[in-house]
Amino acid sequence: MKVEWPELPAGILIQPALMTSGQPSVRDFSRLATAGVRTVINLALPTSSNALPDERAVVTGLGMEYLDIPVPFESPGEAEYHACEAALMARAEQPVLLHCALNYRGSGFVAIYRVRRLGWTPEAAWAGVCAVWQPDAVWERFIRRLSGGHH
Repeated sequence: MKVEWPELPAGILIQPALMTSGQPSVRDFSRLATAGVRTVINLALPTSSNALPDERAVVTGLGMEYLDIPVPFESPGEAEYHACEAALMARAEQPVLLHCALNYRGSGFVAIYRVRRLGWTPEAAWAGVCAVWQPDAVWERFIRRLSGGHH
């Protein structure tokens, strides 16, 4: 399915049917629904400074599926990654937006996904993360451990 993705905060097109971004606005979610996006996966915590109040109601009210996989920024976990990977794999044939507050969590999770499921090298996937942000030591260890990358 061809999606005309709207511009999103820190948005990065990963595949034709997968985009990562920072926190979308209500208007962005409306544009995503119009564009044919079927699922929104949110990795941010509801306490994130730019979190959208009642995002679930906004997204589901527009007819999209909403999955909430909160990832504590200071301590990303394998369980959250595996839940996200399973959600992405189950929806591989439909348009999905994976977002968090600033696309830090999203880009990190997608780097791991690219290596584990899309055949990318750890180095290429890591470069994709660094295009968005410079991960701290916790995130660097997490991404490299789960994607098999090394320094």
